[in-house]
Amino acid sequence: VEMLRHMFDGFNDIVNKAHNANLIKTIGDAYWAVTGLNDANEEDDQTAIVKDAITLVKCGVKMCSHVANMRPRAASWSQLAIRVGVHSGAVLAGVVGKHKYSYDVFGETNDIANKLEQEGCESRVHISEATCQLVKQP
Repeated sequence: VEMLRHMFDGFNDIVNKAHNANLIKTIGDAYWAVTGLNDANEEDDQTAIVKDAITLVKCGVKMCSHVANMRPRAASWSQLAIRVGVHSGAVLAGVVGKHKYSYDVFGETNDIANKLEQEGCESRVHISEATCQLVKQP
């Protein structure tokens, strides 16, 4: 539990300092963050979409560095590694639940990011072709 607390505290710091990034939820050892949900006035603004994609990729790189820096802290953390999946696209977002409310995002974009993370190599940020096209724009 101490390791997850330290890891997620660092992730929260990274996401909270990033422009337009939001933690959606943690599930066990998974950390789910997004960018662009606050772009209601900019939804068609390609510049904002590119900036959000770059922001999330940078967050992923910083998260990998944070985990690498945690390894020397304890012998049991020496093999600690994460995988990051980033995909850019539309999501459906909203509050779900009747008694215990939860803000969540849904859609194929989530599924693709999740698949990139699950099938990726440790200590790497894996991006989809859609995200790649955005972050390599001039």
